Amino acid sequence: MQSHDIFLRLPCREDIYEAQEYVAVPYFRNEINDCEPLEQDNRSALSPMAFLVEIVSLWSDVSHHVFRSPHISAKTYRKIFEDFYETIVKRSEEWITNLPSHFSYSMANMERSIRAGSADAFISIHMLYHVMLMKLNRHARHEHLPADMVERNIRRARHHAIEILRISVALTQFNHEHGQVRPYNESSSPRSIFSTPLATYVILSATDVLSAAGFIADISECISLINGGLDLVEDLCQFWDSARTQLRLMRMRVEAISLALKDQTRLDGKLGFAIEGSALDSRVRLGFLQHEHAGPVNGDLVYGLSRERYINALGLGECSISKENILWIKELESEKGFA
Repeated sequence: MQSHDIFLRLPCREDIYEAQEYVAVPYFRNEINDCEPLEQDNRSALSPMAFLVEIVSLWSDVSHHVFRSPHISAKTYRKIFEDFYETIVKRSEEWITNLPSHFSYSMANMERSIRAGSADAFISIHMLYHVMLMKLNRHARHEHLPADMVERNIRRARHHAIEILRISVALTQFNHEHGQVRPYNESSSPRSIFSTPLATYVILSATDVLSAAGFIADISECISLINGGLDLVEDLCQFWDSARTQLRLMRMRVEAISLALKDQTRLDGKLGFAIEGSALDSRVRLGFLQHEHAGPVNGDLVYGLSRERYINALGLGECSISKENILWIKELESEKGFA
């Protein structure tokens, strides 16, 4: 089902429903009904599930666009992409701006949601917000778009990848500081304040973008952020077998980068780094690890551009990157030691 086929009211808070109080919650907004946005005071009556429904609908629209993108003619692609991009960005800005104050992203609100037992909904909507925009910016047919638009997309995709991993780091730190999570291989019953399976895919996708290529000067921060995501995925292995597959892939990527950095002779004169391998996204199929490398996804800016153009597009350094000053990192082929 697509978003313009939905004609239902958004759910209200459970306490309001149980008290049988009347509240004028709105219909789900789509292209057909185009309801007026709900006043901020009234949005506080909405259930967290309402905000999840709204952001999932944006994610669904972006996913449909990416799926259809290869079939759009070259003549019309740029206009269709620009119109769609502007629509999604506008809707996402309205959504994030109109979140109730207690549901906007902050460490205080995260802790409040954890203590209230609603961390799954709170963390999920913010991760979905960033992964939706990361996907929107990552997947585009660069040959039919101007260079400045391609560079904008690459920088924004990386920004949202970083934000996803920052959320992961914050949640992992809270988990460990409060001692509420134990390793998944312990025999005792697992506990966690967050257990949504989609998070493992979101973290893998963010790792995929951040680790594909970049500047040597930023590589330590990248590894630190990715390790924070790894910690959260490891916690989620308590509940989901698919998380173990994704954990292996991410560990292999981090290990490949770490091994390359240990060889100091290879770092002389290097300004950038790049993975010689395929997208992690393309190596996950129905929860199984593909041993062979799949080709790049059609229209994937992260893996479809030359490494030099991609790194230069990040705009994080003053020097121009060429093949000679890139540290080329081979993807590990074996998952031995990562089971």
